[in-house]
Amino acid sequence: MQFFLKNKQSYWPVLMRLSFQQILLIGFITAAAYARESEGQGILQQQISIRADNVPLQQVLTEIESKAKVRFAYSRSLIPVAESVQIVAEKEALASVLNRILSPLHIEYLLTNRQILLKRSKTASLSAPAPEPSTPFSVISAPEDITVTGTVIDEKSGEGLPGVSILLKNTSRGTTTDQNGSFRLDVPTGDATLVFSYVGYLAKEIAVGNQTTLRVSLSPDTKALEEVVVVGYGTQSKRNVTGSVAKVDLKRTETLPNTNVTQALRGTVA
Repeated sequence: MQFFLKNKQSYWPVLMRLSFQQILLIGFITAAAYARESEGQGILQQQISIRADNVPLQQVLTEIESKAKVRFAYSRSLIPVAESVQIVAEKEALASVLNRILSPLHIEYLLTNRQILLKRSKTASLSAPAPEPSTPFSVISAPEDITVTGTVIDEKSGEGLPGVSILLKNTSRGTTTDQNGSFRLDVPTGDATLVFSYVGYLAKEIAVGNQTTLRVSLSPDTKALEEVVVVGYGTQSKRNVTGSVAKVDLKRTETLPNTNVTQALRGTVA
């Protein structure tokens, strides 16, 4: 018991010292807050004179900054700085001048360390008129596509032609037939024309209209097949030539020092 009482007595100075320090800290904070509040009140109560006749708000705020030694902080997207302001004040408190200028524009202000923060009032947000509906306009929808399927055959044999090129006229949209001569292509409804072309056959144009299935027959191009091609020292019909053929003008090789045909053709054909 004596030990407890002895230790308890030794704790009192420590407790008293802690309590005193806490009281001093609270007092210091309170005094600082009061001093800041007093300074803010003093800034708002200082007398200024200003005249503005239909002057932009931004210009008026700049003049107040110069006369009252304060700074304004605001967002240009929220504060209408281009709005015209009209005021005449002779040695009037800054708070009164700010209220006369900002209240009609639904703007609130808050003073912090000689900086005045401007913001839109909540009542302005609630009373803001709803945006007018945009002018109605007609929507032009793109024509819908339809799927066209079909088969391309040889006019004489009736067999399907593989690899036939099918192109939507005046566009880059197209496809080719498979090994059986069948094809499938999406085309816009209405005035659509398909162009069918194949090596050795005459090209053909087909107007689709409302058709979704086509059976197209191509005619052989007899004129192209009957062209004569010089092969070596003789002639062959073009339809009988299966390899690649190139033409060489022998007059260009007469002046060259060639000893055989191979040298004469060097550099002229692949």
